[in-house]
Order: sequence, then structure tokens, then C-alpha cells
Amino acid sequence: MKIAIAGTAPLWGVLLVLAACGHQKDADDEPRAKDGPAVEVEKDAPLNASQLQLMGINLEAVTVTTVQEQSQGQAQVMPHDVLAQLLADIAVAEAASSQSTAALKRVQNLAATPGALGADALEQAQRQSRVDAVQLQLTQRKLSAQFGTLPWRTGDSQLEALANGRNKLLQVLLPGVLPTGKAVSGLRFVALDATSADRGIRALQHWSAPVSGGSIGLSLYAVVEGSALAEGTHLVALVDVGKQVIALELPAAAVVVHEGESWCYVQSAPGQFQRRKVDTSHPLQQGYAVLAGFAAGEQVVTRGAGLLLSREFGQQAVEP
Repeated sequence: MKIAIAGTAPLWGVLLVLAACGHQKDADDEPRAKDGPAVEVEKDAPLNASQLQLMGINLEAVTVTTVQEQSQGQAQVMPHDVLAQLLADIAVAEAASSQSTAALKRVQNLAATPGALGADALEQAQRQSRVDAVQLQLTQRKLSAQFGTLPWRTGDSQLEALANGRNKLLQVLLPGVLPTGKAVSGLRFVALDATSADRGIRALQHWSAPVSGGSIGLSLYAVVEGSALAEGTHLVALVDVGKQVIALELPAAAVVVHEGESWCYVQSAPGQFQRRKVDTSHPLQQGYAVLAGFAAGEQVVTRGAGLLLSREFGQQAVEP
């Protein structure tokens, strides 16, 4: 059975009208720019000169620099009471030894006088002098056995600063980070959770320490100034190794923080910017040395990067 479709011409006319209406609706749905300066621009659209000026965007070029290679070890802030006790024991032993030595000299002088003192008095003074001298040596050896060969003599102000906690003593282990025979250079310490521009606390002094517990590597003691570090705190030890390498210097003002990571904006085309992650593990005086991810001469945003981040994510940026 055949079915005939009647009135095909009017049906095609209706379809044409509906198609035209649909086309008109799509055109009306497209965003239209409004007159005036408050034009809302899509996030991926280039910014024009007026918008860049309004946002205060400033650009600086990435330049070539050099950076010192570094390696990591571990460190712990030592309690000051152990050193204080040993230094006190030495002071007591020194006083006892000095007193017995002086007493022996007096007895020896009197022994030359006939009938003044018996031989037993001289022997007693000699024995006490030797005992006190041995006790002094023992306490000194205890100090060196635990803390190595100290760079100061007992009674020095530096040791007193450690004993009373004004300065801090750190035990450091550098597990195989130094070439054979190379001296430790640029020793400094940062917190375990340091993720950005922490330049570290410089060691005032360091010296070799006895290796204990089967540790493999270079064991040191180091002194840092001040008492802000809590005793028992674990830190990352940084030390310079190798030679300086070519790197690129990124201005510090270009870095913003988003979700715990450091980023910067690089101009990829006029009015367009690309967000890139920044490695901040090599801080410089005015910025950061980066070894990859950038090219010399690239323009980075040093003012207004926070606004670009807000524009991208709709939230406020945090500068490091």
C-alpha cells in the first residue's frame, strides 16, 4: 500500500521558516561587546593596550646568569645541656687540677726545710696532683669524643654562647655529596617544608664530627647564630658542590603562588600570557636562577601577575 504525502510545498515552507528562526537564535546567543571601557573579555582573549595599562602589567626580560650546583644532606639542632654539662665538668676539673698543682708546689718548697713536713705529705700532694690532672684529661677527652676537635679553647666566648643557648649547635650528615678531598663550602640550613624563597641560615663555623651509628658520608658539627631554632628540629643541609653552571635569572617580582606552587606569567604573544611553573630552589639576590623551562629574552610579568592569576581562576593570588 502506498502512502501519498499531500501538500509538500507548504511543508517545505514551514521547514525553511523554522531553520531561519533557529539561525537567528544562534546569532543572538553570541556575546556582544558593550560600549565603554567595562568590556568583559574572555579569559583566553588577548588583552589590548588599554586593558594592559589598566591592570598595570609590567614586563621584564629573562636574563642569563650563573648558579652554583648544590646538594642536600640532613641536620638536627642539638640540645645545649649536654655541651654545657661537659664544659662545666671541664671547668671543675681545671679548678681542681690548678689547686692541687699549687698545693704540690707549696709542699715541695716546704719539704726543702728540715723537719717542716714529712715525706708522706709530699707523696700525698704528688698523688692528688696526678689524679686531678688525669681527671681533667678524661673530661677533655669526653668532650672531643662527642663533639670532635672544637675550633675554640674552653672558656672561649663562642663555646659559652653554645652552652647557654644563645647560638645553636647542629649535627650534620652529608651522605656522599662531596667529591673526594673537596672542602665544605656554603653550608646552610632550611626547614624541611621550605618550598620557595628560603635562602637558609648560614653556618658561622663547622668542623668534623665523629661518625656514629654506621652512617655513611661526611659528619659535621656546625654553629648557627641566634636561638630561634628549637632544639631537636630536623633541617635540610645545603652545600655547594661542583662548579658554577649557566642558568637564567627570573625576577623575584614575577613569581606568584597558587595552590602551594610557584608560577609566573610569560608573554607568549602581544596581550597573551602563558602560566609556567617556577623552580625556586636556587634563590638569588634579586630573583631565582632557573635551569629549565625558560629562554633568555622571554618577557615575564613582574607587575600585575596576581591580576592575571585572578583573571584565570577567579581568585586572589598570593605573592611569596
